[in-house]
Amino acid sequence: MTSTFSLPQQQDTAPASFPDLSTLSTLWVPLHEVRQQWADFGKEALITSALMATSTAFGGLYWEAHALQHCTWAADERKRERWHKTVFWLSRAVQDLDCALDRWQQVLSWLDLAGNDHRQQDPENLQMIRTLMAQVQWHQGRRRALHQQVLSEYIEARQCKQQQWDQQGSQHMTVSLAEEQEEV
Repeated sequence: MTSTFSLPQQQDTAPASFPDLSTLSTLWVPLHEVRQQWADFGKEALITSALMATSTAFGGLYWEAHALQHCTWAADERKRERWHKTVFWLSRAVQDLDCALDRWQQVLSWLDLAGNDHRQQDPENLQMIRTLMAQVQWHQGRRRALHQQVLSEYIEARQCKQQQWDQQGSQHMTVSLAEEQEEV
């Protein structure tokens, strides 16, 4: 069986309808429009692969929202210089973004199957699938950049945690030495 539907070609630049990632002030974007588009697509889905794409998309939205929550908690802990908790929440955010990236990659596969289904040959539905695929690919680029950003923050927080740990250890040793000298 020859495939008549394929993924849009990956491009170095985003389609005109999507902003260049370098122009964004933050890689975190509101997800309510994305959520609404998937809800609309899901209402019209007639084949199982389209339903699976919709279900998996909502799982991806969940993981990205969860990552944002963990990053918010990490930022609060960073302000208090509680590096242990900052590292913990950032590690969770990295894991959440890993899950989001995986889910959205699965969405692309489900959309490809939906587009290749012989029952899904309505031009309007095929165009909607192509539009969603382009959207997912753009957001995947954003999520990969976001993952790198959060991972960098995590590494930096681990270094701060280690410095704090080393500093506390040297202060403890100084106090212990002073106590020992008093005893002599």
